[in-house]
Amino acid sequence: TIEEVKNLLASATDRTKLYLLLMLNTGSTQKDLSDLLPTEVDWKKGTITRKRSKTAKHKGVPTVTYVLWKETFRLLQQERSSDAATVLVNHEGGPLKVERLDDEAKLKKIDNVASAFARLKRKNGIRKPLKYAEPKSPGPWMNVN
Repeated sequence: TIEEVKNLLASATDRTKLYLLLMLNTGSTQKDLSDLLPTEVDWKKGTITRKRSKTAKHKGVPTVTYVLWKETFRLLQQERSSDAATVLVNHEGGPLKVERLDDEAKLKKIDNVASAFARLKRKNGIRKPLKYAEPKSPGPWMNVN
């Protein structure tokens, strides 16, 4: 709900608040945040111009310019990494989201954005997942007991 979002933003650290605002402002996923390149940000105009990570290699996918909200841009400037490869990194300087096979060929996933959101949800007593859609109420044609 709008009230939940307001409460989350009010109680978030600057870094987590940036993640949430970027997701709301640009429709980004955790992967999009992790893949954001310095060349995709116009540091004077406060815009991000890029293709979505999951569709970037598909033909016909548009490149979109997002005008950042004032607070989103302020936090992006504040939290910007000195890493030449990506704009946002974790506290250790690594990517925000990683999926790789370990030495035993098991998939290892690291998602700093989801982890930050999980901590914030616990702090606020919210149980909904990061990607959440309100369940639709059943129509009159559905037999619900």
